[in-house]
Amino acid sequence: MRIQVTSANLIIYEMLTLIVKQKDFLSLIKSAFILVLFFSVIDFMPGIPLSIRECAASDILKEDYKKNLICRSDWACNFLKKGRSQHAFLESYAISGISVCYDITRDNNYFEACRAWANKILLHQKNMTPPGAYYMNYGRKPSENQGEWYIADSSCIAMGILAVYSRSIHNNSKTNELYLSLTSFADLVINNFVRKSGGVTDGYWKKSDKEWWCSTALFGAFSFLLYEQTNESKYFEVGLNAIDWLLNFDYKNDAMIPSFEKGAPTVLFYILEAYSAALPYLKRGSERQKDVLAQFSEAIKWLIEEQNESGSWNYKGWWGSKQLGLARYFVIYEKYFPKDEDLRNAREKAFKFLKKSTIPKEIDWKSTDNKSHISFQETIFGMMSFAEKLDHSSVD
Repeated sequence: MRIQVTSANLIIYEMLTLIVKQKDFLSLIKSAFILVLFFSVIDFMPGIPLSIRECAASDILKEDYKKNLICRSDWACNFLKKGRSQHAFLESYAISGISVCYDITRDNNYFEACRAWANKILLHQKNMTPPGAYYMNYGRKPSENQGEWYIADSSCIAMGILAVYSRSIHNNSKTNELYLSLTSFADLVINNFVRKSGGVTDGYWKKSDKEWWCSTALFGAFSFLLYEQTNESKYFEVGLNAIDWLLNFDYKNDAMIPSFEKGAPTVLFYILEAYSAALPYLKRGSERQKDVLAQFSEAIKWLIEEQNESGSWNYKGWWGSKQLGLARYFVIYEKYFPKDEDLRNAREKAFKFLKKSTIPKEIDWKSTDNKSHISFQETIFGMMSFAEKLDHSSVD
């Protein structure tokens, strides 16, 4: 992550240096008061260039986002360290958030937490049937050859492993096992569950053996991210075909679980995950890019229109818990349409709502109801939004 040296940063740095050099307590208090006054009036001083005022405000907000990400990352690390288990696909989003926290802080404790999680996943994978499958912490278990196993959920796990793999390369850690884990999963799905239409089925799912929007979106997103790390064109082609399938899919009127009416935050989160992963690889001005941005725009429009003044949306429970992660898509979309004032206002409201969300002190990991899973989701999907805001390029 690059730190830009701006005139605002230099002013703040010099003021902080003067404060630290004060030798008596009274002078320290006076200097601190001056600094507080500086931040209080900076937005109302026409003599100070706009760029300086904006940078000062941006630096303060950035530290606030960083504090929130670190707080949630510490909570998630503590949860994983205790050996407690959530659904593995949910843990994978925690790993993605913690990975960005590592990028920003360079605190090796975060990397070690991610690596320990990955090692556990790989250990289970060795005994899974079919070979290459990931254990989801539910459904088909290692050493079993019956039971349900889902590609959508497993694709999330794969993206968590991919986040660890990409950072292991730069951390001089062993990467071969991680690489083989990722490619064996990818090839398992490509060879058995990707259809000629470009859509992806959800593996061994008793409700349907047809292409499903969620498995297509998540495996498509994973394929683009895997291509980024391996430069293997077959993964790029699978990703493109998945995007084409999604562009022709009417997810608002789909009867599969969840329906858009019942679970819009979940549907949009996963669909936009695919589009966000694809956009950097789509030729600028191409019909495919225009179509993806058009559907992205439609989703953003719906989010803005349905957003409450508080920054939330009228969805609760399992399918509504991902709404804390929707702020990340305002951030991504804003990179393509930076001057959209309605978008900016919606993004600010979403982050204000997110900052007010609470982190559960304790989760009953043995509970069979959904309350613990929902609390965990709200925390870790909020992590994804803060991570995206702090360092867009690191969420992979």
